[in-house]
Amino acid sequence: MPNQFFNGPAPQQADFDTLSNQIANLNTKVTKDSLDISQKDAFSGDVLTLSDGTYRVSNTSSNLPISENYFMIVIQRNSNLKVIIAISDSGNLYINVESNNTWTGWKLAT
Repeated sequence: MPNQFFNGPAPQQADFDTLSNQIANLNTKVTKDSLDISQKDAFSGDVLTLSDGTYRVSNTSSNLPISENYFMIVIQRNSNLKVIIAISDSGNLYINVESNNTWTGWKLAT
């Protein structure tokens, strides 16, 4: 009987080994401590220059959605795509995307 969730050749053991290795690598990179930013110094530069990671961001930083303190998550797929998710102290959520060196500008998520 065909699998309703899988359309293609049956996975081979090498596919499972590759997936297992990728999960193991991810587990070594992402830990609870990497998301605990309460003790980190607040960043106070240009937020558009941040690299992958989680940050506390000061309201004195540049290129903020509005002048508030933030928690920011930066995700970069490659040199052509970066996403910044910003959560302000007042609880607003903003998103800014860079694609091919062009930023969309901060959008308030509703």
